[in-house]
Order: sequence, then C-alpha cells, then structure tokens
Amino acid sequence: MPGFAHIVVALGLSVILNKMTDNKFKIKHAVIFTINAFVGPDLMGIFFGYQSGAYLFTHGYGWFVVAIPIALLWSVYTHFKLQWRPFKIERRNPNKESVITYAEVLCLVIAGGIFHQTMDLIGHPSYIDWLVDGELLENAPWGVVWFGWENYFSIEAIWSTGMFPCGFELGFLESYIFLGIIVPISVFLVFGVMQKNRKAFYRTSIFIMLMYTIPLIIAYFIPDMSGFDVTAEGVNFYGDPSDVRYVYRLTGGEADLGVIVYFVLFLFVPLIFIYWGFSGVPGLKKTGFRAKIEKIEAEEKKRKKMKIKELTS
Repeated sequence: MPGFAHIVVALGLSVILNKMTDNKFKIKHAVIFTINAFVGPDLMGIFFGYQSGAYLFTHGYGWFVVAIPIALLWSVYTHFKLQWRPFKIERRNPNKESVITYAEVLCLVIAGGIFHQTMDLIGHPSYIDWLVDGELLENAPWGVVWFGWENYFSIEAIWSTGMFPCGFELGFLESYIFLGIIVPISVFLVFGVMQKNRKAFYRTSIFIMLMYTIPLIIAYFIPDMSGFDVTAEGVNFYGDPSDVRYVYRLTGGEADLGVIVYFVLFLFVPLIFIYWGFSGVPGLKKTGFRAKIEKIEAEEKKRKKMKIKELTS
C-alpha cells in the first residue's frame, strides 16, 4: 500500500470535514476513519498473505463483511476516554457525552476501508510479477479490487471504456448525436430549473447524472459491431481487443463510464458512509444526550430561518 499517502489524504480529508461540519465530524471520527483508511483491507494481507483468498475478498466490497467485527473493537474505543497525564482510562458517561454508536462506528470503518482501495487503485500497478517462496507469480493481481470470480476493477478497467486519442479525435458520429441531445437538455435544466430551490437542485442533479450515465451503461453491454479497428496504427485501446463495447462511441473515446463508476464506488460511497458515521444512520433513532442536542440545534435552525425570512420579506 502507498502508506504515507493513505495517512496524509485521510487526515487531510478529516480536517476539511471537521471544518465544514463545524466540529460535528470530531477527532474520534477522524481517528477511526484515518486508521482504517491506512490499514484497511491490508490487515488480511498481513496475516494471510497478499495472494490469499482472504485478502482478495477484503480488498473489495467484501470489506463490508470484515468491517462488522472490526467495528466492535472500535466501538469499545469510543466508550472510553484516555488521559495521558496521569495515564488513566475513564468510561464515558453516555448521558453527558456524545458517544458514537456502533452503527456509526461501522460506517466509519467501512468508509476507511473503501477509501483505502480508492488510493490503491491509482497508487499501484494493477498486475505485477513477483517471487513468493522462490516461485515466480506472473501477472498477479496487485492494485486491483476484487468483485467476485475473475472480475477485477483496475485502472485499466477504467481506461477500457474509452478509445484513445479521445476528444473526438477518432471521429465517432454517435458522440456528436449523443451530446447534441443531452447538452441542450442539461443547459435548460441548470438555468431553468435547478436554481429554484434546494429540492429542485437535488432532483435536477440526480436527473442529469442519470441522463448521462444510463445510456453509457446500456452501451457498455452492447458489443461494438461498428467494425472499428482497435489495433490500427495510432489507436490505443486498453481492454480486451476481442471484447470491445459500444460505449466508447458515445463519448468520443473518453473513458467517462469507467471514471463515473470509479468515483461512485470509491469516492461517493465512502463519503456517504462518513456522513452517516457522524450524523447518524438513517432509520436509527437517536437517544439520550445526542437526541437533546439535535433537538436544540433543530429549534435554533428554525429560529434563524424565521429571522432571515422576516428580514427579506
């Protein structure tokens, strides 16, 4: 793993989140997230070897399963307060302090482990040759994320949804038609609908994202029957030449679909779990001191909203 990068990036993100959330993402949240972003799925590699099935399982979305027992250990940490001088450990009083629940700890552990993979995908070569106990393993998976059987997600998998040089250099007619339809619709939605209110912003954003992404997903499952020669001089294709998908023709050769999938799985997902890790898991009712705090905050927010409305009316 690119160890120092895991720590630096995770801590940097934690500092930004602490500032942006006005300290709702607290130091303990940051510690749990950062340490799991640092070690994460490599735990299984350390104990069982980096070519073991256990490691391949956790170096993917199998991490969700392993995170359950790991979160139990971290949950103990959240219920105690450690003092260095004099060195002593005190149990937190859940009626007086905002104790992080097990469900929230689990979310932070999951987020850290997935974020670890975010950096491994771009910080490691996908496959390497290396000696294990004197035996040469050729083309062994290294900087990849396993999704079952022979399905590995890698930087090459991202590139394989494009055709290079991209940016309309290879002249795919389908890309002009595709953009000619969705760009005017997007412009209308952004300037005509999105800016009305917060709800309109959410709905419009989701619609635009789906409008771009769904056609690309459909095109990915359609074999390329155009007859385009992916092995021609001056053409660069990073997938399997015998299994080319139609999607590249809609994007002008850009690897849009691969990039979207990468950011959804390895940025949006951990960010969502980070949010649940400090704000509470949807569907789980907050109790005790935290419930009282949130009630006060909600009342204060309502008062501020009414004052702003009075000033602007």
